[in-house]
Amino acid sequence: MRSNSKNHRTRGIRFRLNQREPLIVVRGMVNGKGPFAFAVDTGASMTVISPAVARRAGISLKGTRAKAAGVDGYLDATIAKARSVKIGSLKATNLKVAIVSLALINRSTRLKLGGIIGYNILKRYQVTIDYPTREIFFHAPRIDRRKSLGISNGGMK
Repeated sequence: MRSNSKNHRTRGIRFRLNQREPLIVVRGMVNGKGPFAFAVDTGASMTVISPAVARRAGISLKGTRAKAAGVDGYLDATIAKARSVKIGSLKATNLKVAIVSLALINRSTRLKLGGIIGYNILKRYQVTIDYPTREIFFHAPRIDRRKSLGISNGGMK
């Protein structure tokens, strides 16, 4: 994922905070289609899109089958690749996504989520969430965290 700005920091991306469940919800595009509502979930290992979003974005539902762990147990998933996922000025290309039914989370939150932004996008940034202004900022990391934590490719120093 890259930022379109020179200093690799976006302007704040506006979000809604769902009142029923404490979810941060942003608007995003998949393969140029949308916008769709996405929850930002630091616990999701992969970005998720619903089957309806996959169809609208032209992503085949015939990828690799898998099981996705969620708060309600395991769900059937299809692993596929999105040409692009865009949130604000950030754009990820050739991103692996899990296609999973979001019916349970949509019912419990009373939202119409089209997807979930997960770790495979979030890991590339230092993320700042400004709750009073309802903005989320993505910053390019300034330090090599492996060095600051004393970690090398061989493990802890």
